[in-house]
Amino acid sequence: MKESINVKRLISLVIIISVITFIYSILYNIFCPIHNYHTAKLGELDLSGWSFKKDGITELNGEWEFYSGKLLLPKDIGSEPKKYARVPGGWSRKQLFTKPVRGIGTYHLKILLPESKEDLLIKVQNIWMAHRIYINGILLKESGSLSGRDKGFEALNTPYMFFVDKEITKGNNTGNTGRISKENIGENTTGNSGGNTTENSGGNTTGNTTGNFLDIVIQVANYNYFDGGIIAPLLLGEVLQMERKNMLNFGLDLAGLFLFLTFGMFYLHLYRMREKEVTYLYSGLYLILMAFVISTSGEKLFMKLLSEIPFNAAYKFQDFVICSGFVVFILLIRSVEPKIMKQKMLLISTAPAAVYIFLILVTPLPFHSSFRDEVTFYQYVVMVLSVIRLFYILVKNENQKLPSNEFSFIVASFVFVTMMQLDAGMIYLGIVDSNAVGKISSLGFLFSLNIVLAKRYTNKLKEIQTLSNQNDCLSRMTLLQVQIKPHFIYNTLNNIIALCYEDSEKAAGLVYLLSTYLRHIFQTDQTNQMVLMEKELELIHAYIEIEKLRFGERLSYKTSIDSAVFTEQMIIPALIIHPLVENAIQHGLFNKPGRGTVSLTVTEGDSFIKIVVLDDGIGMSDDQVYRLLNEDISCGYGIKTIRKRLNDIPKASFTIDSELEKGTRCVLYLPKEKLLKGVDESVSCNTSRG
Repeated sequence: MKESINVKRLISLVIIISVITFIYSILYNIFCPIHNYHTAKLGELDLSGWSFKKDGITELNGEWEFYSGKLLLPKDIGSEPKKYARVPGGWSRKQLFTKPVRGIGTYHLKILLPESKEDLLIKVQNIWMAHRIYINGILLKESGSLSGRDKGFEALNTPYMFFVDKEITKGNNTGNTGRISKENIGENTTGNSGGNTTENSGGNTTGNTTGNFLDIVIQVANYNYFDGGIIAPLLLGEVLQMERKNMLNFGLDLAGLFLFLTFGMFYLHLYRMREKEVTYLYSGLYLILMAFVISTSGEKLFMKLLSEIPFNAAYKFQDFVICSGFVVFILLIRSVEPKIMKQKMLLISTAPAAVYIFLILVTPLPFHSSFRDEVTFYQYVVMVLSVIRLFYILVKNENQKLPSNEFSFIVASFVFVTMMQLDAGMIYLGIVDSNAVGKISSLGFLFSLNIVLAKRYTNKLKEIQTLSNQNDCLSRMTLLQVQIKPHFIYNTLNNIIALCYEDSEKAAGLVYLLSTYLRHIFQTDQTNQMVLMEKELELIHAYIEIEKLRFGERLSYKTSIDSAVFTEQMIIPALIIHPLVENAIQHGLFNKPGRGTVSLTVTEGDSFIKIVVLDDGIGMSDDQVYRLLNEDISCGYGIKTIRKRLNDIPKASFTIDSELEKGTRCVLYLPKEKLLKGVDESVSCNTSRG
């Protein structure tokens, strides 16, 4: 059968993606402006018109001079032929090296500064994998250990800030005038890290330049990772602004780490409680892996807090959690919608990632990171195709049970996670310079996923409660039927046997009445506990006629039924009148000497149906009535069952009036709004009280 498109879901999908795309366009314009009027060109950046106090922090992006294969001192810059590379950006992106991208290089940028009396801060965010920084001919920072060869190289790459004294920016600098007056900020140096180094490289790096300026030379080496270079922008700004931004970034990463880790542990706990719900398992694992990704990227909390861990081991751990996160993400999508891919396709899709995870565990970082570009590209392709496939299935009529509100948040969560991955890729490619949008995406994903899982958990609880109530109702119905059948059927069969010898025609009539009675009993739909009142009255009529053969003239039965019962197709809970009539005969008239009468009256009010079963039998004491109405376990199972079933119907009521030696009167009030739904509509046993 040809599948049709669910138009509502398709419209919801388009609206959600459009809204998120619109929000992203605004965020990119805020955090990643297209028009950057202060971009370096041909190795020079003019900030003479920039006010750090008014305009804030600036990124040192644009065309830097780049000298491939050489670690040049500032004094040697002018003697080499110039080439240019865009910063930020990896070496492989600009084809500055042949792959694998291993080796050394030197960056150079001259910045013309505005007149300022304030000290400045420079923040280094991400340089792969070791570097030295010279400012106006003075070595201010060394991270890791650089070497022209693999031997002697030691990687170290964590974000840090350092002061640039205003005196170092003055003109006519010959190298000896610069000095460092304050300690570096945010350092995490190990091994041969240069720490707080002040070294004059000799010579004048820019000639006899006047005015405020910064002449930045950065030596970079990479011998153990899949790419090298200045990957994230260097930031320049006044001290207070830079410190605030640094604290904000650190706080956001720390908050993200704890949020993802907390929710991940929470969903693993839910999985332990509900073992068959693998969505909770994969959600928990994915969130925990995302927490570790956050801790090893951005401010690199993992490397800073656990500085004793070898840096190669830390980056192997980062590759491991990223690749493992991809595998768990595919499993998570498949748990949401199994039709996305069959088991064989799942194995094919995740096999390359499994192989790469194995390489991470058993091979050194330089070897397995050589394949990082190809693995990353493959992961992006599989993730995007899986999300597209998920959306395709959801807008088709293949999963009708999925609630519309759950559908919306599923779409939103996977749009967010896709945008988060694409943002990371665009940062690496140098298309965008800020990961602020990626952080917002991660929070959007976390929020949407939590809503989805919360709604799913709530829906499951409701299903369990519904099934529990239905099972309870079915149990009560089954026990009531069992209670009704045995003694009555045995007595009737004995009467039939006796009549077979005396009056075969009466015996045949009794067999017919018994079959009618049993048909109504056994055909009571135990999944839909409501039946036409007309059917219930037919059952009672068959029962009375059988009992008349047993009681003879001792039993008189009268009825007064409102015609609306038959014309309006009213429905009532099955076997709710019959036990009252049976009790009137068995307990009211059976022990009464002489003739007895049972009457059944059904009348219609404006908003209710009134059912009265009256007998003139031996009656009950007040104590017996009290125990019946208060569900005493020692007696009256049929009455208790009726009361429990009526408790599930809003505005229904049941009363008993009785007097010894005079008889008993049972009254049922049923709301018409629950009786006029039609027999084809299901009225469950667990209807909540209004």
